[in-house]
Amino acid sequence: MRRNSLTTERKRFSKKRVAIFGWGTLAIELSKFLITQKKMDCEIIFCCPNKPDIKRDQWQPSFKNYLQKNNLKLFESSEINSPATLDFIKEQNLDFLFSLQYNKILKKEILEASKFGSINLHYSPLPRYRGVAAPTWALINGEKEFGVTLHYMDPLVDEGDIIAQSFFSIGQVESCRALYDLCLEKSIPLFMQNVDSILGLKNERVPQDSSQALSYSRKSINFSQNLIQWDQDTRSLANWIKALIFPPFQLPVFVWQGKEFEVVGVEAGLTKNQDLKSPGTVISRSGEKFKIATKDSYVIVKTNS
Repeated sequence: MRRNSLTTERKRFSKKRVAIFGWGTLAIELSKFLITQKKMDCEIIFCCPNKPDIKRDQWQPSFKNYLQKNNLKLFESSEINSPATLDFIKEQNLDFLFSLQYNKILKKEILEASKFGSINLHYSPLPRYRGVAAPTWALINGEKEFGVTLHYMDPLVDEGDIIAQSFFSIGQVESCRALYDLCLEKSIPLFMQNVDSILGLKNERVPQDSSQALSYSRKSINFSQNLIQWDQDTRSLANWIKALIFPPFQLPVFVWQGKEFEVVGVEAGLTKNQDLKSPGTVISRSGEKFKIATKDSYVIVKTNS
């Protein structure tokens, strides 16, 4: 028993070999943290940026650019779940794989190639909002609270055991882009506060309650279908418009007097549509703001022109 105990302690406190899969601000900031604050506890063996990462800062900074500037080993594969990738990962003798906004689903063999597991940061309060476009669906559904989750990865998407979560109010969030940015803001300290226990093999591991799960697949929403349909109740319509506001990728649009307008903000009206205006009727306009009738009231939308 004493020998087994000593072996466990050596594993717990030995420097861990980690790989980081991901992109953007989250992957960069947490890589910096591991390098500067955790260099005695872990070593970054290699990093795998999202494909494509064009090595140029855009709406988020390029992870690939960061890796090359800081002489971190870059790994890229044309097929991340290929036998060649699996062989490479096995050769690295990893203790952990961290997925930080990585955009590919990793197969079971890849996930299990790390000795102590693969860990993901998901932008939702699991088990709710498994899958894709979680912030979008949370706004469409009118959620008032949301969260981010640090969890183990398994072959079933976003169903692995939970390590830690952070919950926060989103009642005043005005767009999906704002909610995404808030998730990023909350995820960084969540990882920093829990990485000690993870590297020391002391973290909690709580199975998800699948009876409370809510999941969305890639086919659940088509972001190219962004033309506003006014014949809805005001609250549902305002929620949908907020959920589609995500510059620079998409904005909800409407057509008035032969011109297309992109919407960058929305407010829900509180009074009944007493004038019985048809949904979509422009009641008034003041510069970039339009007051437009809905099924039961109106919304005020702000456009970018």
